Amino acid sequence: MGESPAEALKKNKDASIIAAVKKLANGDAHALVAAGNTGATVAAALFGLGREPGIDRPAIAVNLPTQKRPIVFLDAGANSDCKPEMLLQFASMGRAFSSAVLGVELPRIGLLNIGAEAGKGSALYREAFKLLHEQRAVLNFIGNVEGKELYLGNCDVVVCDGFVGNVTIKVTQGVGAMAIHQIQKEAQRSPVARWLVPLARLSCAG
Repeated sequence: MGESPAEALKKNKDASIIAAVKKLANGDAHALVAAGNTGATVAAALFGLGREPGIDRPAIAVNLPTQKRPIVFLDAGANSDCKPEMLLQFASMGRAFSSAVLGVELPRIGLLNIGAEAGKGSALYREAFKLLHEQRAVLNFIGNVEGKELYLGNCDVVVCDGFVGNVTIKVTQGVGAMAIHQIQKEAQRSPVARWLVPLARLSCAG
């Protein structure tokens, strides 16, 4: 787990993840599920499957539950250092996934930022906003999305760099675990409240 993904793959050319990607590339499988190192999985897929034209880097996309329907959130950790053009590409990939897999006809795309205004955020996010705004007719870009709006479901795809995305996902996991812990703690005080714990777990899992 501590090795560089690229170096690990070079040293272990018969690794199971490489064999699995080859099966996928050869058409012997329709999908791949990996439970190991995420970086190695992404690297193996990149080397074994290649990239779509116009895409510089792959991104990790996750489905997040919202008050309305699941959204596509990317990048969740594959690229810590990004260029504005990469966020535009993430938006394009997220749009394709939302449409093809989740069945959203015209996915609305938002850029995760510290404010709704166009001039908010770092240089990376200000430039990414400009690029996305220029492509708003094609990508259905609706503007910046603040962290507090992430789970409201007001858009279908939320884009950010991998550093911000990974922190966001892990904060979400931590808050969920804390909420379950608090519910369990309160449940000890009331026999009726004990019935809420399984329901809360199912809600967080969904």
